[in-house]
Parts: sequence; structure tokens; C-alpha cells
Amino acid sequence: LVQDSPTSGNIHSIQVFQCLVIWRCWRISLRSESRNAHPSEQKNTHQDFLDDVNLQVHVSVIFGNGVLKYVCGLCQQQFDYLERLPKDLLLNVILCLELEDIARLSQTSRAFKKDTDSCQTFSDTSKSM
Repeated sequence: LVQDSPTSGNIHSIQVFQCLVIWRCWRISLRSESRNAHPSEQKNTHQDFLDDVNLQVHVSVIFGNGVLKYVCGLCQQQFDYLERLPKDLLLNVILCLELEDIARLSQTSRAFKKDTDSCQTFSDTSKSM
């Protein structure tokens, strides 16, 4: 993820790899002493990132709490690919499920409840045509 900071004009990047989290910051300035500055880079293991409260605050401020929560989840080996799917693709997947599976999926989160309800409505409407 890459994000510019509206308050400072700096550009920040966070990348999560299998064993590593890389945080980069590019300082954007018109000052002559800053023209040859290289980006700062911090490489952490997943555990080091989880222990670094200061870095987590920076990530939260720049990218938001949702991204911080997602990165922390990745560092704890918690992957949630289904919730990250585009809505149209997720709806196509839901339409391929059996009714019992749709009911179970709807119980896992509010977002899935809403999606499965809209799929059920679509399915019922298309069957009645």
C-alpha cells in the first residue's frame, strides 16, 4: 500500500511479505538540503511489527485503523481472502452455494449477512421469472 500524508506531503508505503514488513517514507520538500535525501526504510519481522506500537500508530494515522488491523492479522497468519473479494465476484460465489452453506456464511459477519440476503433475493427473483 502507498499513501501520501495530507499534513506533511510525505509518501508512505507498507509492504507485508511472508516473513517481513517493510515501512518506507519518502520526504517531499522543496528545500535544497532535502533534495538528495533517500527514502527511509524500516524492515521488521512480523513479531517485531506486532511489538512496535510506535510504528503501528504511524500506520494507523497514515492508512487508517482498517489497514492496521489487516496488517496485524497478516502478521498473525490470519488471512481473510473472502472479505477482500470484489462484491460482484463474491455474489457470484454465493450464488453457487447450496442454501445451507449460504445460511452458514450469513452467520459469519454482518457484511456476509447483507451479501447473502441480497443474493437470496436475486436468486428468488430469477427463479420466479
